Formats: sequence, structure tokens, C-alpha cells
Amino acid sequence: MTNPENISSSSRREMQMRGPLDTSAVTYLLDRIAESPDAAQVLVDCSAVSSVDPVGTARLWVLARELEVSGRVLRLIGLPERFIRRLRLHPVLRFVEQEESVFADPFSAAVSSR
Repeated sequence: MTNPENISSSSRREMQMRGPLDTSAVTYLLDRIAESPDAAQVLVDCSAVSSVDPVGTARLWVLARELEVSGRVLRLIGLPERFIRRLRLHPVLRFVEQEESVFADPFSAAVSSR
């Protein structure tokens, strides 16, 4: 997987999502991402998202996984806290950048050797 800190701005695609995070929003993102096939990192500002649809969220997660498998990085920034809480168990949260992550337990993902 690509380290986001080592990606130049020329290989990064930045977008903003506005309105509902639904199937049509993800289709729009997919079309914009396809316009930049060389972008190693796709940064999506979600601060203007007004609602979260379960199907759209599932499609966004599939898109993020497909990009990851191809060696690209999808990062969602600014997703309003109320949606992060609502999606607390959804796998798409792995792609959401949260400011509080600096306070996370670095050993929480460690597997016991017992």
C-alpha cells in the first residue's frame, strides 16, 4: 500500500462531496476518479455531506477497497461527526481521517500471542 506522506501533489486528486452520500454521489466520484488514472491518492472532502445513505456508503466502501487493491489510496476528510457515529461499525470508517486518531491506542489492533 502506498504511504500517503510520500505522495506528491501532482499524483493526488482532490474532490469535494456535497449533499447526500448516496449512489449517485459515488457514481460521480467514480467518474471524477477515472479522469485521473495516475492519481495515487484520492482525497475527498466530505464536510458538505448532508446525509448518509446505506447503499451509497456500501458503494463508497467498495470503491475504496478497489482503489486500495490497485495500490491507490482513498481518504475521506471532514465527514461530520454525526455520520461517523452513525457508521461506527461500518468498514468504510477505515478510510475516514479523524483528528482524534492521534490519541488512539497503537496496540488496539495487536493480536495476542497466547
